[in-house]
Amino acid sequence: MAKIFYQEDCNLSLLEGKTIAIIGYGSQGHAHALNLKESGCNVIIGLYEGSKSWAKAEAQGFEVFTANEAAKKADIIMILINDELQADMYKRQSQYGEFQIDVPRDRNGEFEPKLIPKYQRDISG
Repeated sequence: MAKIFYQEDCNLSLLEGKTIAIIGYGSQGHAHALNLKESGCNVIIGLYEGSKSWAKAEAQGFEVFTANEAAKKADIIMILINDELQADMYKRQSQYGEFQIDVPRDRNGEFEPKLIPKYQRDISG
């Protein structure tokens, strides 16, 4: 049976002093960004230049940067662009070393969530 987590189960102190970059500000990105901001987290938004969402994010009180700049400024990065665009963005960005994304796995290959220090990210597998 699945375990359900509630607000009181969260330890937001783990995010104190951290900058969270939300890459994308569509249906998922804006919801996550606003929720984190309202919870007291430091959130910035990463978009492509010319995005229609840029002004909307600024109007809602966020600092907005290009995706590359937001990733460089962040301790935690959430990629929330359209699913069909994510693989291409990852390949283009990681090819040039602009930013790295680590999906930690335990010995059994299961997802093992943990915070990864900004300069210790490893995508080598």
